[in-house]
Amino acid sequence: SNDDDDDDDGDKNRGFYTTDKQTGNRILNTGENRGRIYDKASRFPNKAISICDEAVSVARSLDEACMPTMKCTHALLNMYTTSDGICWHRDIYENDGKSDHPVVNLCIGASCKFAFKHNENDDER
Repeated sequence: SNDDDDDDDGDKNRGFYTTDKQTGNRILNTGENRGRIYDKASRFPNKAISICDEAVSVARSLDEACMPTMKCTHALLNMYTTSDGICWHRDIYENDGKSDHPVVNLCIGASCKFAFKHNENDDER
C-alpha cells in the first residue's frame, strides 16, 4: 500500500511481460526471473485487495504497536518463474512504498524461501 496517487511505474506494459526491443522476444519485465506489476489498488481484482487487507489484519494482530491501520491504495504483485528467488536487496524505489505505510507484496508463481534482514544501521526491532 502507498498513499501516493501516482500510478505510473514507468512501464506502460501493465503485465508481467514486455517485448525485448532488440530481439522481439517476450521477456519478464524486470529482466530477471520475475515479473512485477505495481499500480493503484483499483486496477486489481477485488480478491487481490481483500488478500492485502487480510495480510494487514494478521500483521496488526501480531504487532499492533508498530503496524498502522491502513487502506490499501496501491499493490505490488510479483510473479516468480523459478524457485531461485532474488538476491539480498533493499527496496528503495518510489513504487516499493514510502513513508511509514507498509507495503503488502503478493507473490505468485514458483515457490521459494522468503527472508529479510535489517541493515546494520537500522534501529533494533
